Amino acid sequence: MSDTSFEESSFNAKDSEVEEQPLVKNPSSKDEPDVGELSLSGKPAREINYFSVRNVGLFVQYFIVGIVSSFCHGINYEFFRSYLGQNGNMYNITIAAIMLPWSFKIVFGAVHDCLPIRGYRRKPYMALGWLGCAVVATVLFSLPLPEPRFHITVTEEDIRLGNCEKHHDEHRLYRADTEDEYRAHAVKYMALLMLLNTFLVFSDVAMDGLMVQYARLESMERRGRAQTLVYVSRTVGLVFATLVKGFGLNWYKYSGPWCSGLEVTHLFLSMIVVSLIAIPVVLFMTTEELTDERHTIREILKTTWRLLKSTAIQQILIFQIGAAILSSVSSPADSMIMSLWVQPTILMKNVLTGILGNLCFGLGSLAFAHFLMNRNWVSIYGVTVIFITLLNVLVTYLTIYDVVRNQYVYFSDDVSTDFFQGVNFICALLLFVEISEAGNEGLSYALLTTAVNASQALGPLIGNLIGMPFKVSGEGRYLSDTMSDRNIIGVQYGIVFLLNAAVIVLLPLLPPGKAATQALKKNAGQSVVGACVFCVFVVLAVGTSVFASFGLTTFGIM
Repeated sequence: MSDTSFEESSFNAKDSEVEEQPLVKNPSSKDEPDVGELSLSGKPAREINYFSVRNVGLFVQYFIVGIVSSFCHGINYEFFRSYLGQNGNMYNITIAAIMLPWSFKIVFGAVHDCLPIRGYRRKPYMALGWLGCAVVATVLFSLPLPEPRFHITVTEEDIRLGNCEKHHDEHRLYRADTEDEYRAHAVKYMALLMLLNTFLVFSDVAMDGLMVQYARLESMERRGRAQTLVYVSRTVGLVFATLVKGFGLNWYKYSGPWCSGLEVTHLFLSMIVVSLIAIPVVLFMTTEELTDERHTIREILKTTWRLLKSTAIQQILIFQIGAAILSSVSSPADSMIMSLWVQPTILMKNVLTGILGNLCFGLGSLAFAHFLMNRNWVSIYGVTVIFITLLNVLVTYLTIYDVVRNQYVYFSDDVSTDFFQGVNFICALLLFVEISEAGNEGLSYALLTTAVNASQALGPLIGNLIGMPFKVSGEGRYLSDTMSDRNIIGVQYGIVFLLNAAVIVLLPLLPPGKAATQALKKNAGQSVVGACVFCVFVVLAVGTSVFASFGLTTFGIM
């Protein structure tokens, strides 16, 4: 099969099918384009009615993705640190492990693009992924929850009087000889949450493919609206889930001041419910055009290899991989500073970082889509990286040297930088859409996002390696809190922040806008060496994450 036919496959539906499931809103005619220019799909650019009953299901699903992802990998501090009492290294490993399935998006994208079920490339896989989420969440819900690792001295009289806040500090007193037992619990929950995340990614990749198909039908001026809308929908879901999590887990078992609240198992139950709701949303509120083409494994590999050999793809990959690794490097001291020096309540942590942070992230995404999308991406990206790093430096060192150890000041850093991270996030997504190919939307998009996700999983692990010589993952330095301890922690953070800021070195690789990206794609050459290097990197990155997540914890290295 030729490359041309493969690229055109996604929208080769019969005219009758297109008429039965219209994607566009046009007051005059379904077949008449709204805009004179051609879209990236090669068809006349169209204005898509995203809020029609047939199309709104995609955005409802992204809203549910926000809820499930928040409950799945947004409970690390509350559950793994505050409840199961894991140290800073284990905390970072847990983050990397639960996020690991996002490194396999390219595999799922290839399956979706090339193995349609009854003529559909996206919808069946969305439904299957949501069903898998519901099944794994059911297993998590059915597991008996262990008691908190910390001694809790709350009495019935305290509960009756609502006087549980005074027991907050006593959560740092571990039960004797429980480290191995609670590490086993942590690994068990980590593995199941990682499996649940795998099914979530399975659905998410199908949604991304459909979203890219929509985006490629838009004009150059409007292109980016689809990405912005879906990720704003996801952000709203994150905010909703954070409200539930913040108020529900804000009690003494999870280092909060209240005397009662939800257990983490209630969050697992919520994931069962919303995952099951997503299935009829896929079936009845999501539109996808039919295709009658299938492709062999050989064709899949050939197309993937052709994409990887493109020097345009390679340039984008170098930038995105480098930026993802450097910006995601974090210190194992983060969770220790938070729990031992700042001592935030679960409610305020979720309100400040979860609700306000996600709202700022969504506002940043909207700001880019409405005001910055057609401006110079290089300048925008560079300014945001510098601002984020400087703000992180200021708040972190004020906390380390006890100038101010206040939860509001500490989390104001996250809230402020989330706006600029939202700007950079949508900028990166637009880059992915511009460089992706018609017919291979899921595969192209997944190829690029796989590189980013595999790289982001390395960030916390690199942070662990930086922190090891300084011994900042245990509680000793934070409880003694001498000037020497503060200096050692500060030096370690200096290395982390230098790596975060080094993203600006990669900015010459970033195209300054949509037209420049299309020109880069048009004039791209071929490089077999670059493709081989990328394949080796992904294998090493994923292998490192797997070993760090399970090998190190199994053998007690971390």
